[in-house]
Amino acid sequence: MVVIFWAMSGANRGWTKTSVPHTVKDPVTELDGVVYVNKFVPGVDFLGAGLLISGLIAAVSLALQRKK
Repeated sequence: MVVIFWAMSGANRGWTKTSVPHTVKDPVTELDGVVYVNKFVPGVDFLGAGLLISGLIAAVSLALQRKK
């Protein structure tokens, strides 16, 4: 699920971002400017942490199985 969420959110190969630049054109001067928009974009740190936690949960569940 972590890989699917990361891929569907843009598969950002950098660090996780909470704001992204957005270029806007000033209506009066017609010059381009950069405005930062609040948006969560998960990066490889998010992916790695999610995979590590899911691996730990899987390892603990396998280690705690009842023996028949």
